[in-house]
Amino acid sequence: MKIKRGENFIHVSFERKMKFLSWSIINGGSQISDEVFWARVHDRELPQHIDPLQVLKNKMKGKCQKEAICFLTSAHLDDLSLKTKKKRDIEVSCLATVGMGNALRVGDVGHHHLRVGTINLLVKISKPLSLSAQIEAMSLIAEARTMAVLEENIPSQKTGLPSTGTGTDCIAFCCELETVNNNVIYSGKHTLEGSLIGQCVYDAVKEGVQNWKLRKEFKEKGLNSI
Repeated sequence: MKIKRGENFIHVSFERKMKFLSWSIINGGSQISDEVFWARVHDRELPQHIDPLQVLKNKMKGKCQKEAICFLTSAHLDDLSLKTKKKRDIEVSCLATVGMGNALRVGDVGHHHLRVGTINLLVKISKPLSLSAQIEAMSLIAEARTMAVLEENIPSQKTGLPSTGTGTDCIAFCCELETVNNNVIYSGKHTLEGSLIGQCVYDAVKEGVQNWKLRKEFKEKGLNSI
């Protein structure tokens, strides 16, 4: 996984094509790709009459291929968190950018207008997984993110209760392309794959939220050292 960082973007490339599962607004769903692209935007770039999809397409031009899995974020990209866990022949990596300005608790009725303070996660495993195992992995990724956010006690922008994420979180999970009869068919908590996924995502999101809190604290004090 090769990471290139620009002033307002992150470009991740892989040596070979990977199987992706995501709900990204560009190339979401089940896809084959070897690129992931983050675009940093500000709320002022997304007034109510602007389509965020078009904003993201404009940000992509000249920086990635049209098949790239794409994220929008307002998080400071200098605060990205990258964690890797490895045991035996399984390696899991999680790249996270975290902004909690859009913090909500599951069940909250959010605002209609999109805000871009969000948690974006790219999770990669060094094994080929069946579709059902990919879905199970996505469930664990969401659970690990939620646990990390809850422990940091960020109030929901709607209710003031502890948030469980933001209103615009997005997850992209990728694994190796399958070969004959070698797909991993389970990835839950009783598997090494699931354990490594949970640990890796939890650590990345935890660090990301703490980075966001530190930056917010400095901003409120009028300091500019980070």
